[in-house]
Amino acid sequence: MVYSKRDLDKTVVEATEERFHRLYDDFDRVVVSFSGGKDSTVALNMAIRVAKERDELPVEVIHYDEEIVPYDTVEYVNRVRQRSEVDMRWLCWPMKFTNGVNIKRPKWIAWNPEKRDKWTREKPEWAEQSPPQEWTADKHTQSNHILFTPEGGSIALVLGTRANESLARYRSVASSLVDNWISTDPKASFVKRVKPIYDWAYSDIWAATDKFDWDYNPTYDKLTLAGVADSNQRVSQPFNDTSLRGLWQYRKLYPELWDDMITRLPGSNTALRYNDTRLYGKNMGLLGGDKDDYKEAIKNALSDFTPEEQREIQAKIQQQINKHYEKTSEEIKVDAKHPETKVSWQMLLKIAVQGDRRNSVTANI
Repeated sequence: MVYSKRDLDKTVVEATEERFHRLYDDFDRVVVSFSGGKDSTVALNMAIRVAKERDELPVEVIHYDEEIVPYDTVEYVNRVRQRSEVDMRWLCWPMKFTNGVNIKRPKWIAWNPEKRDKWTREKPEWAEQSPPQEWTADKHTQSNHILFTPEGGSIALVLGTRANESLARYRSVASSLVDNWISTDPKASFVKRVKPIYDWAYSDIWAATDKFDWDYNPTYDKLTLAGVADSNQRVSQPFNDTSLRGLWQYRKLYPELWDDMITRLPGSNTALRYNDTRLYGKNMGLLGGDKDDYKEAIKNALSDFTPEEQREIQAKIQQQINKHYEKTSEEIKVDAKHPETKVSWQMLLKIAVQGDRRNSVTANI
């Protein structure tokens, strides 16, 4: 069940301070996951405000360095690292991401030791260079059971997630009436994933940044000057299927980095030019195709993934088919989404082609 919103009789700053006080009361450790983006910046600064008041400084911070990152972001995160209020672990470990620019190679690995000669930059000397033996590049954000140990006590892992960023994020904090912003890590029961700024609006982010004179990532200033709408400003990994439309920003704002990106992930230039076409899943359809044609196209698209990924994507497709027939006996249409279930064969093909590993397609169903 998804619950509706209701207003609180306090500001988001006051509500967030109360949440952080609770975290420091209830958990042995509070750790902020910090990307260098605007949302995690707010989460960290709010943690610092409360920790300072409680004499709990420094704040523990985890930063995943994703290799292909704008120089401004690297410099900003390093400034944060050097603050006396912060105790940061900077991780330069192999991490697997979606590669939206090359369907034949649907994944790429940041800091891949086998691609050492093609890294876009060197690892910072202060970073943790080598991961634990049990570390794998797959699903690094779900590896808290490796990153932390229960011997350190209970952990509140702070995420800079805001509900109004997407429907999927709204649903993640709207499925419970009690502690809707707290959930248990699926692989580490001693870790709670917490979202204390979930109810902040975009305007709240920058109002607080201005009012409290917080340092922030200057990439946002460059995006504004480049004409990028507020709602589209992201400081995130650029090659997943939801980020391809922002590739031009790298070429325009960071041309030297863009040159390295072309070498690092072949297909980047093609994706830059054609990402808004059917070649990359935009308004995807098979001209004159029927249901059987789509089934064959889905089968061909899945062959580009590993067996494990194929099973995961097939299960996601089957889940949508099952949901459709639970609600209606009408056949799934080729390209017209059903008015109630929102399912079509075109949509199912898009899941197969993109992999939908970030639920960018299914989140809006």
